[in-house]
Amino acid sequence: MYNSVWQKFLQNVELANVLLSTRPLPILWASPWDYYWSTAVPIYDPENLRDRSKWKGGNKLGEVLILVRHELELIYIALGWNLPHPSTTIRIEGHNELERTE
Repeated sequence: MYNSVWQKFLQNVELANVLLSTRPLPILWASPWDYYWSTAVPIYDPENLRDRSKWKGGNKLGEVLILVRHELELIYIALGWNLPHPSTTIRIEGHNELERTE
């Protein structure tokens, strides 16, 4: 999974910038049906999403995305590229934009 995610962001600078704009926030995959790649907590349950002890899943996809984000950040810095500014809103597919909370 790591290699697939890495290649996806490496081949698309616009997408890499979107991922980098999420720093320093944690990244969660919130699907109630996936106990490995997701938190296994639904997106409409934000209270339990904020409390890691309530997660039933491993959030492995979120961990992979955070690792790729960090590695992209190191590459941008090494190349002298400007890092994108953190976004003030987060877009979740199928939902309205949410205000960024830290």
